[in-house]
Amino acid sequence: MKYIISEIQLRLLEQEEKALSPVELVLFKKLNQEKDKGKLKTKGDIKDYIKKLGPYLELPEASVIYYTELFRNNYRKDGNYDELTKADLVDPKDLPGKRISNPMAVQYTSYQIPFRGSNLEGFWRTDPKGVKMYVVLSYGWYPVYLLKEGIWYEVVARYSSSTGRQMSNAAPFRYSEKLDANVYWATPDEMKMLMRGATHEEFLKNKLETFEKKASEEISQRKRSLTSYGFGPDYHKYKIKFKIKNLRKEGDRGVVDVDIYGVFDERNNVDVDYLNNQQGISKEMVEQKLRGKLGRELENYIGQFLHYYGTNYDPNKHLIDFNFEHISETSK
Repeated sequence: MKYIISEIQLRLLEQEEKALSPVELVLFKKLNQEKDKGKLKTKGDIKDYIKKLGPYLELPEASVIYYTELFRNNYRKDGNYDELTKADLVDPKDLPGKRISNPMAVQYTSYQIPFRGSNLEGFWRTDPKGVKMYVVLSYGWYPVYLLKEGIWYEVVARYSSSTGRQMSNAAPFRYSEKLDANVYWATPDEMKMLMRGATHEEFLKNKLETFEKKASEEISQRKRSLTSYGFGPDYHKYKIKFKIKNLRKEGDRGVVDVDIYGVFDERNNVDVDYLNNQQGISKEMVEQKLRGKLGRELENYIGQFLHYYGTNYDPNKHLIDFNFEHISETSK
């Protein structure tokens, strides 16, 4: 049987085999030109030039180390990078980890390059099912970040202040708003579960199964208040009075039932009629504040990363729904 490949298909196949994108080709050819002029004598010279050229090529800020190592490992004196294939490419991701200072870790984790810092390291390994993953370990024992099958996971436990600093140094999504919005929070046990071979679907199922059992033990169901500054048009203190009535499972979702009793303006010592948008405060604003507050308290179960103010909450992405009921203070 004969197979006929069109010219367009052939070009696409050839492009797939190319190691460098059009932007990377421009970068490498510019680097070659500067090196030929004798201007790039050291690794530091290459890094500085990429930093200078990066904004013009719209290269991510965290890409400097990656492209420095990629260029050094694949340098061609003749400057012919057009024919460089993926099979020929020496990728920094495949090399042994270099010794670095911890503040540099983000430039390695952002591009999944192996490294060894001070009680902090990143490396590639496979799980028992043969799935490749990039793991960032603290003190050689605690997995704090994990990339598996294209999904990033961040451990919710900080263990200690020193591990917290390490995580700030290594956060792979620090320079990427798109990536920051898609990272999943995982408990220490879930991180180990993923490393032992669990799939993303099994990870999500585990969160739902533990929600009803454990969430009610971790989060207060007494009446309380959330203090908020700069809530209305004036910068002063307000208190949102609320109570979690119930935590339950509904289908494949966790649900938090919340009673809201009112908003109190502490400066003027009055209740705010937020249901009628008094003082520029609306029902939607109050609910958003509480989603952020309670979502952070339920970080073990909510799944994807949630901002402190709940601005990125999405019922299609997060694993928990919030059911708010607005109750008059005088009725309770």
